[in-house]
Amino acid sequence: DSSMPHFGEVLTFFDVAPHGALPTPTLLAFSLANNSKFVPLAPVDAGSLSAADVTAFAAAVAKAEVVPHIRSEGDSTTSRGGSAVVKLVGKTFDAAVKDPARDVFVNLYTPTCGHCKKLEPVWEEVASKLSSDSEIVVASMDMSKNDIVGMEPEGFPTLLLYPKGAKHMPIEYDGSRDSFDLIAFVSEVRSGKSRTGGRLPDLEDYEESAKVEL
Repeated sequence: DSSMPHFGEVLTFFDVAPHGALPTPTLLAFSLANNSKFVPLAPVDAGSLSAADVTAFAAAVAKAEVVPHIRSEGDSTTSRGGSAVVKLVGKTFDAAVKDPARDVFVNLYTPTCGHCKKLEPVWEEVASKLSSDSEIVVASMDMSKNDIVGMEPEGFPTLLLYPKGAKHMPIEYDGSRDSFDLIAFVSEVRSGKSRTGGRLPDLEDYEESAKVEL
């Protein structure tokens, strides 16, 4: 029952009204393997919904015939007023980080995370210091309102660098959170030296291991 207040976090996570964009009633499928969400292409009519409809939807998801549903704040990728940090949203994330002409260093955060709040001014400093470099974008995305298809960070903040020429191999930074080390990390990756962190799984292969739960 989406009207029950204690279901608020669940509704927000699945993007269901009144806490999200999806109207009720709706069907949802969820991949346990990669945290992807799926909804029917056509609106659900509660009056005519049958068991056959549910079965057909589940089969289509299992066959990768349904495009994952992405929570997103909007369609634009912009810098916030006066900030050197580029704001990414769910619908623009993939295209932004895969820009072949630029390295993209992104901070995945949530507004209620204490460590994320401490990192915010440092991240702004990193973006400001690198703003004259046209070949790198320093960005951030609020993971409480946006999704990345095939990935759910284990904790926040999660800092990922998508290097030019290796967009399918984002590198997670796990060093100290000061501007000097963060910028040094970017330089090391660009020069091919040792990297602080490790490669994440190839997100483009997530369909092969998908497990779907209704």
